[in-house]
Amino acid sequence: GMLTADVADPHDQYERLHAEDESSRILTYLSDPLDRIIMVLRAIEGMKWDDIALACKRTERTVRLRYERARTHLRECISREQVAYLHTTQP
Repeated sequence: GMLTADVADPHDQYERLHAEDESSRILTYLSDPLDRIIMVLRAIEGMKWDDIALACKRTERTVRLRYERARTHLRECISREQVAYLHTTQP
């Protein structure tokens, strides 16, 4: 038979709900509500930097710096989570 990749269907309702739940769970790693708002507006909603700055009543530079710091923090949290998961699943 033909080999297929196990890739999520972006139009599948279950996959979409799971992705939304996982996104919300990951965002809980950000303790500052402003960082969560900036992350959602940029990464999920795809807003432009100047629009985010206006919505958050901050400078564009501040918004960009907070976004990068939050993104780095999330990457580190997810990496630690993956390592912890690997340690619990290996015999």
